[in-house]
Amino acid sequence: MTSADETSVGERAGSARRRRRPRRRLVVVVTLAAGLLAALVATGVLSPGSSTTASGRDRAHDFDLENLDSTQPRVTLAGFRGRPLVVNFWASWCVPCRQEMPALEKVHQRVNDRIGFVGIDHQDTRPEALAFVRATMVSYPSAFDPRGGTATDYGLYGLPSTVFIDADGRVLDQHLGAYSEADLQAELDRLFPAP
Repeated sequence: MTSADETSVGERAGSARRRRRPRRRLVVVVTLAAGLLAALVATGVLSPGSSTTASGRDRAHDFDLENLDSTQPRVTLAGFRGRPLVVNFWASWCVPCRQEMPALEKVHQRVNDRIGFVGIDHQDTRPEALAFVRATMVSYPSAFDPRGGTATDYGLYGLPSTVFIDADGRVLDQHLGAYSEADLQAELDRLFPAP
């Protein structure tokens, strides 16, 4: 082997090492992020199915969205002023959302008009979302938010997510994860006790 061949082999080996460095950095970053996430979950700072209690002073972000059923009126926060409101963010592609919807509907039927319920279909397509609502037999209004801006306004980061707003328009609590019927009823009893 000539010295030119040895140089060429050395350059190729060096080039291969340089191409692997970004991959190694990515593995390190992903490993550190996973470790941080695990630490947050282990300490209870971040937990699916947990509530993030708001101060009760945070005004709910106003929304004015097209109804999922385009033949129905728009869905607005203002339309529920004067009574407590449960806002549930969901999507047809979200498996836990499908499991949660019957519980939401049962509690909605039980509390009748004392507490308003609104669904917000997040980053979805209208045909799939309409089929989902029909299959789960949800009777309360659902808004269509294909870009997901409303969830961003509320600082949400997963589905399903539920926001509880008091009659004065303040966010009392937020919950990430699916509710059972009993847990949702207990949350409503805590936040909005019957008079």
